[in-house]
Amino acid sequence: MTEISETPTFNLGVVTQETGIHPDTLRAWERRYGLPMPARTQGRHRLYSQRDIETIRWLLARQDEGMSISKAVMLWHTLEEKGSDPLESDGAPISLQPKPPGTELPEGAQIDDLRSVWVDACLRFDETRAEQIVAYAFALFPAETVCLDIFFEGLSEIGWSWYRGDVTVQQEHFASGLVRRRVNALITAAPPPLHAETVVVGCPPNEEHVLPALMITLLLRNRGWGVVFLGADVPTDNLTGMIAAVRPTLVVQTAHQLGTAATLLDVAFVLAEQKIPLAYGGWIFSLNPDLREVIPGHYLGEDLRSVSYEVEKIIRKPTLPLSGKVPQDDQALLKYYPVARIAIESQMREILEGQINPDHLRIANQFWGEIVFSALKLGDIRHLASELRWIKGLLQNANFPVDSLAIYIKAYRKVIIEILGDRAETIESWLSTVDWSTV
Repeated sequence: MTEISETPTFNLGVVTQETGIHPDTLRAWERRYGLPMPARTQGRHRLYSQRDIETIRWLLARQDEGMSISKAVMLWHTLEEKGSDPLESDGAPISLQPKPPGTELPEGAQIDDLRSVWVDACLRFDETRAEQIVAYAFALFPAETVCLDIFFEGLSEIGWSWYRGDVTVQQEHFASGLVRRRVNALITAAPPPLHAETVVVGCPPNEEHVLPALMITLLLRNRGWGVVFLGADVPTDNLTGMIAAVRPTLVVQTAHQLGTAATLLDVAFVLAEQKIPLAYGGWIFSLNPDLREVIPGHYLGEDLRSVSYEVEKIIRKPTLPLSGKVPQDDQALLKYYPVARIAIESQMREILEGQINPDHLRIANQFWGEIVFSALKLGDIRHLASELRWIKGLLQNANFPVDSLAIYIKAYRKVIIEILGDRAETIESWLSTVDWSTV
């Protein structure tokens, strides 16, 4: 067979004319299967070689024979692994299933099986094994299925295992790192935007859990939306300049803690002044649904699969009612509480010396002070209820004495009465009603 040129020469228009493939189909193949993988100009435009064109024709021929594109890609890789050039073969199916990555995984494994084995590989810090499983999954399933059903669900499993005390933070960080790298690569390979509107995606101040926002970016990019991804912990003070530069149609933010739900409220106020709609989601809004009544924005729901639909609905109908309303907070207490925190924490250390480990007490003071202020800012001290349940479960799973939480709160109630005086009533009266047996 005559040698086929691999020099990048032809633009997308030439390739579609030569092969008859639709541009969207070709982009989907490149994104999901990495075949073909054209070169890029400095302006990020695709350039294809003659070999790329022949590869596309080869894949189309396999489809004409009744083979799915995923099976055709498997066949291509199988031939290459055997040392053959697929373009010099007759296309006879050697094996239409890739070899499963490991003897314990049967052929025909479903997505749940792959997720289970992937999680196991991550927990053993086995990067090679984890990547083999991911490559196998991408050969069988669409990229979004892999991202949602293996990456997102898998990390959720690992997160709950950490909460139960069965997994270390190092194991969770290792798995998260693998996912971030893969999702970033998929975002980079996503096709150019089809819509004129621009969506900005990121996290409010102090929010470091960036993967849900990263997943949303991928889902929107794959559906043709122009997305500017800002990442974690985006300062509210910088929003005005960003809005002036980008002029987004919509801003999407994800928050997962009570504290960052409060900073998201600040974001909502800034965007409202600029007349830019906000859409939001995150774990804290599943844990505490009442918070959805607080944030003046459009709640995206609990299922990432529906995010693209919800975003399109908001963009197409900007007059949709907001999901929340501005909370009626206690301005006097909000203003005074941050100033009083230093005195409160100092007195807590004196009272609890010898009863609670000093390092644990320092962490407790910092965490508790922040979430109390956040609950006040969000308009209702009762938002602390879900945090107390979460803290109690964490202490139990880490084999810490749960009584230490009640001891801490009892001391806290005494201290805030002494330091805040009448201002403490909002906090103290609710804490006095807490039934510790049900928290």
